[in-house]
Amino acid sequence: MLIEQVSNRRILVAVISCFMAFAMVVVEPSDAFAEDAAVSQGDIVRRKLLYRSTRFEVAPTIGFTLADSFRRNMLVGANLSYHLTNEWSLGVSGGYGLLQLETDLSNNIADTLSPGRLNEVSYSYLAWQADVGIHWVPIFGKFSLFKSTSVSYDFHMGAGFLFANEDAVAAGNGEVDEALTGIKPGAALTFGVRLFLSDMLSLNIDLKNMLYSRAEISRGTATPEFTDTVLLNIGLGIFLPGDVKISK
Repeated sequence: MLIEQVSNRRILVAVISCFMAFAMVVVEPSDAFAEDAAVSQGDIVRRKLLYRSTRFEVAPTIGFTLADSFRRNMLVGANLSYHLTNEWSLGVSGGYGLLQLETDLSNNIADTLSPGRLNEVSYSYLAWQADVGIHWVPIFGKFSLFKSTSVSYDFHMGAGFLFANEDAVAAGNGEVDEALTGIKPGAALTFGVRLFLSDMLSLNIDLKNMLYSRAEISRGTATPEFTDTVLLNIGLGIFLPGDVKISK
């Protein structure tokens, strides 16, 4: 049962990741690609809105881990990016674990094990995370909403270095295995979408895959292994300065 429930969570994460990657490939070509095509045909797209170019973006976020087997996390945080061009940016982000929730799997373990064996068990959870990286916008454009409103969007991806701080909690009344805790270095891969609400604001939905060595559970002796923790972030992007550049 334990292996089956963990596998189901991994399958869910894989499906979501594949869906976002697929969307980035099949979505209608962006203004950038349209411009390249137009240049090759002799026409040039002019007066294009450069929503990201040479602007700062500050985005408060709320996030939820998707792949934790025993302790699900809710994190609050923020992203800070500087968009070097309309396609490339540098950014830092972080999140603090505001709330941890037991999963069905940890509840089943608590109901199944005797008090003595349960006291030997402890679980890790994500206390905070911080990363720095580079981001690329390969696709951007517009779509019509209800045939009356035009919404600008972009699909973006990023990669960078990560530090994740793991803490732990006892399943019963026993001691926490300190081997579960500590700051872990690793890597972060991000896929996401922005929906521009105005020249200054955007709704950001990101899927961040955090790769580092950790152990989710200990029965007295933790066995860390290189694995992934997937975080779904929802944020409000605030772009500064407020005026959008327009290409010539």
